[in-house]
Amino acid sequence: MSEGMVFKSKIGYELLIPVLITVWGTSVLLMVSNVWVGLALLLITTIWIYFTFFRIRYFIYEDKVEIRALFFKKEIALSSIHKISETRDLWSSPAASTDRLAIYYDKTQRILISPKDKRGFIIQITQRNPEVKIEYTRKR
Repeated sequence: MSEGMVFKSKIGYELLIPVLITVWGTSVLLMVSNVWVGLALLLITTIWIYFTFFRIRYFIYEDKVEIRALFFKKEIALSSIHKISETRDLWSSPAASTDRLAIYYDKTQRILISPKDKRGFIIQITQRNPEVKIEYTRKR
């Protein structure tokens, strides 16, 4: 199978900055307190955060969408997608920004993603499945 079209996740500073402030603040406290084991664990956590934020990818193939994050992989048949809408929903999802798309598939399933190129992502989906309804929150 070919790799398909790849879309990176948009990185939202509204999510990243609070995480970085918490990590850096905790690092300073651990260094001042000489808690080096805690600092080592924080380094591991920081690496995990990096991969969580910067390695989210969305692949579009001829017949499916594949969503990949650190320990997460989800495949959705393009034929099962019936609606995509813009949202700022904060529900946990493989999305590194609050500027998101909600993909509605099957009868009652939904997943939130945050492709950097939302317009390009939507175009690729609708080219493969013209029946998908698109709902924008802002005028285009």
